Amino acid sequence: MKIKNIVLACIASVMGIAYAVAAIDNSAEEVAWVVGDQPIWKSDIEEAYQSMLYEKAPINGDPYCVIPEQLAIEKLYLHQADLDTIEVSEGMIMQQVEQTINNYVAQLGSQDKVEVEYILYGKSNVESVKAAYNDIYRLVRVLL
Repeated sequence: MKIKNIVLACIASVMGIAYAVAAIDNSAEEVAWVVGDQPIWKSDIEEAYQSMLYEKAPINGDPYCVIPEQLAIEKLYLHQADLDTIEVSEGMIMQQVEQTINNYVAQLGSQDKVEVEYILYGKSNVESVKAAYNDIYRLVRVLL
């Protein structure tokens, strides 16, 4: 009877330990670093480390210091690119193009005269002129 109790106690303790280990392995993802508002997950670091081992890439220093630094630099560049992104309103560009064409019409007297004038510059109609000005104004907006 004592042996049976000892065996049951051992099985219960092994089951308890197995349950505890499974609970630890199934824990939520941990954040190692944060760059801007983007987290660097511990699993990302481990994945990069395993990839470097598989590719036999040299790792200078402690991989758990070097790899997070590399990931942080990548995320920093991406975060800065998001901050530097300039969005140009299509409506604003079209309004400037229309205003430019209307100014030419006012100066020359009619849209036909504007078309004749632009034929001299290699543009076949007002739509091709508008397309050219659209590109110009978009570039100017981005550069300013």
